[in-house]
Amino acid sequence: MTEKESKSKGRKAQCRCPYCDMELESSEVEYCSFCNFKVSHCTACSYPVSDKMEKCPNCGAEL
Repeated sequence: MTEKESKSKGRKAQCRCPYCDMELESSEVEYCSFCNFKVSHCTACSYPVSDKMEKCPNCGAEL
C-alpha cells in the first residue's frame, strides 16, 4: 500500500457542487449555498450530480 492510499483510506470523499465545484456541507444538501444551484443526487450512491450528467462521477452508475 502506498503512502497516498494509506492517507486516503477511511476518509470520506469530498462532495462538490456539479455546477460551481465548491465543496458542499454534505452529500444530502438540496442546493449549493455558494451558487444556489439545485443539486440532484445519484440514485445509487446519493452523490451530488447535475441533471445534465449521464453517469455518476463517484460510482459510475447511469443517471
